[in-house]
Amino acid sequence: MSNSKGISAIMVSIILLAVSIGMAVAYASTMMGWFGSAMNIVKIDASESKIILNPSTNQTRIQIVLRNMGTTTIKVSSISIDTEKGKAIINFTKSDVKIYMQDQSPFDGDVYGSSKDVTISDKYLLIPQGCTATIYFEIILQEHVWKLGNIYRALVFYDGGMFDFKISVVY
Repeated sequence: MSNSKGISAIMVSIILLAVSIGMAVAYASTMMGWFGSAMNIVKIDASESKIILNPSTNQTRIQIVLRNMGTTTIKVSSISIDTEKGKAIINFTKSDVKIYMQDQSPFDGDVYGSSKDVTISDKYLLIPQGCTATIYFEIILQEHVWKLGNIYRALVFYDGGMFDFKISVVY
């Protein structure tokens, strides 16, 4: 007479098989993005951004480089850069980019993308995953709004949040 107080080997095998299949499905769905926003990671690199200033001519080149290192397309609505007298605001509208500065008329700029997928929609700069957008302005200012050698705060406002970075003024 045997004592049947344990789980049979068949039941143990069935339980282990069910757990293994459940784990495999969870892993595969995470890798395939079946859980929706769980895989939408926003990661922006702006380390190559700079303001190039020529003090003798007041010519200023603003170069903002935004690299999308995340897993989703970034929709940038505007960019704010601190100045000595307030803020410079960059806006995107219908394939156009402008910078607005205090007491100045707006200046037109250009956007260069690492691929043709970097575009400007009605109100966003769209930067797909793995792409880079360079926002470029070449302007002549009536007075200095940035000081050579200083580092200023800049904010990228995108659909779902904002990204804070530093931008330096070089010659």
